[in-house]
Amino acid sequence: MLFFLISCDEKVKPENEARIDEEKPERVTGTIEARERDLEMALPSPKIEKIEEISVNLEITHDGKLYGSSGEERSLLADKVGRDKLGQTKEWLASFKAQDQTLAVTIKVDENQLKQNVIDLLNLFAELNITKVTFSD
Repeated sequence: MLFFLISCDEKVKPENEARIDEEKPERVTGTIEARERDLEMALPSPKIEKIEEISVNLEITHDGKLYGSSGEERSLLADKVGRDKLGQTKEWLASFKAQDQTLAVTIKVDENQLKQNVIDLLNLFAELNITKVTFSD
């Protein structure tokens, strides 16, 4: 290879070297492949905003009592679950909904409870436009 470079009259350019087009000197041509880092673009700077979602837990116990908690605080919301007995629960949930429109609710129901009690809670969620609801064991 060294012999070839010495004996050659012309200067040999590497394959990927850019060269100036003789007809249009303002244009540079070559076999350089464009890569992502070669593209001219500016990405927006990352703005990390901590989104704090409020979640509450509701529990219907074996004796039919409804407890609500957010964090460590647990309070009795109703002695018995029923359509006409969820006034305090509605106010309690509405106060959290006012703070966060994407309120998430987790329901824990004793397996011996009537399904109607759960349906009454789900109807209350629909009335308050609470759409993020999960069940836990």
